[in-house]
Amino acid sequence: DVTESFWIDQTCGSHAFDDCNGNPDTSVSRVANDISAMLTTLRQKFPSVRQIYLQAVLGGPGGAVCSIPDSSGVLHEIRGTWNNPRIESAIRLAVNGNAVVGPHFEVPDCSDFVDDGQYVGHLTTAAKGPMGQTIGAFYAARP
Repeated sequence: DVTESFWIDQTCGSHAFDDCNGNPDTSVSRVANDISAMLTTLRQKFPSVRQIYLQAVLGGPGGAVCSIPDSSGVLHEIRGTWNNPRIESAIRLAVNGNAVVGPHFEVPDCSDFVDDGQYVGHLTTAAKGPMGQTIGAFYAARP
């Protein structure tokens, strides 16, 4: 499951809780490089791995960028739903060898995200089970 701790293609620090790890580059290319570096490390640590599925953090319904209200009613965009299509682009740039583009998953409704104070894309308790079932069914059915 691929994610980043910043808003991809936006100026680092323009959102609360951005963490670019000292690198101001928030481009899709940077994310693809991060993925490639992770694949190198993974293959070194686990040389017998047969296949690696790379899937982006959950997207919003129909590709929407979700917003949810905080306790005072102010709307906040969910970072994961903004980043989802950009991460999927980065995955397509980075896949090679035994790493493949994994499935695309999205929540049925923006209300499936919880106000965690950082709006990164954590699920509500009620949404965790159904989304886990959906994702688990894909991997259980693969050959």
